[in-house]
Amino acid sequence: ANHTLRGKCLLAIFLLAFSGLRFLHLCCEAKLCMILERFSKEKDQYFSFCLQTLLKLLGVVATSSISTLALDLESASAAAPVPTQTTENLAIVVHVLTTPCIRAAIASNAIFEWLARCLSAIETTPFAAQDDTKRNLFAIVEALSQDPAVLKQHHQAVINTLLLALSGLLGSANGDTRFLCLKMFIDILFHFINDRDFYQPGSSQEPSQGIDRLIVAHLLSQCERLLHDEDPIPLYGLKLMNNVATQNPALVKELHARNLVPKFFEFFELEHRNNNVHNVKLILKVVESPAVPKKLIYDLGIIGKLSTVLSYAFEKNVESFFEPCLDIVHTLLYCTAQAAKQNAASEEYRMHHKSNSPLAKNVELYVLLALNRDLSVAETAVHCVLLCAQLYSSC
Repeated sequence: ANHTLRGKCLLAIFLLAFSGLRFLHLCCEAKLCMILERFSKEKDQYFSFCLQTLLKLLGVVATSSISTLALDLESASAAAPVPTQTTENLAIVVHVLTTPCIRAAIASNAIFEWLARCLSAIETTPFAAQDDTKRNLFAIVEALSQDPAVLKQHHQAVINTLLLALSGLLGSANGDTRFLCLKMFIDILFHFINDRDFYQPGSSQEPSQGIDRLIVAHLLSQCERLLHDEDPIPLYGLKLMNNVATQNPALVKELHARNLVPKFFEFFELEHRNNNVHNVKLILKVVESPAVPKKLIYDLGIIGKLSTVLSYAFEKNVESFFEPCLDIVHTLLYCTAQAAKQNAASEEYRMHHKSNSPLAKNVELYVLLALNRDLSVAETAVHCVLLCAQLYSSC
């Protein structure tokens, strides 16, 4: 009896919604979506039918409201501003798409595509409710950005439209808009590139190819501006580039081509505001990459900067810096060992041996780090000690 009564209540809401979206808005304000979330696991056949019927209506309302807003934004002008009713209906969509069970049931390629068009046009022409409309759009995108299942189900529309629109807003004149769009871009992109079953770097197949195309064509070109933006945008920019380079090391070549490598070394200073673990890991990827000449790395002062930062990190127990800094030391020393193995009389070997010799002076520090409770830190430190002993017997 309870299931039947609840089901009829849902059908009543369904029928009343046809009289106007104002009633549906009032229901949403009265926590309708929370109630639907609570009863979404009900197994009763009649109730499930009534729930699915209402969800289909909510899907139609969400798609219609977003598409209407997109078209109104794209055609708006000072003489013909965005209608108030259009922006008010977006509040219903916020309630609907920020509710997990409803979002999973009604999300579609069309919703992502229309949402992207809204974002692309939101700053084109000022209108009375612009700030509230932008805030509501961002609330919807943020909710979607936390739902990897929905994002992957509609990955083509997300990659080709939504992420593209967010990347366009990274150039907004509004600092808060730039930051929020960067954060949401990162959250969405990371769901894709951190999943090896979903993303294979360098693949000629979709969606991997589409992701690489998006990164190269629309993201990396904006990285230098992100690094010089107001806080905390540079931190998030470094986090983004670090993860991109980690998941697809071949893209380090693109960072080098855009002259971003000197920026990372500029930040690699104790007092620099951008001297964080993401930047250190980026430098590690640069040092490991065959696309970046080692001479450039030495000329940018890697040895002195590395010794200073690692010593400070050990003194102040900044544990997050231990592993990436030691990995850089190990990579540079290993390059010297490899050059010696190939031809100890070569110019390359002499360059590596001379440039890296100051690293051997830190052997006591590596010994102390070999006692670290983190096994990966301890193991790398031991390898550094062994390489120092092998290459620089006087250490």
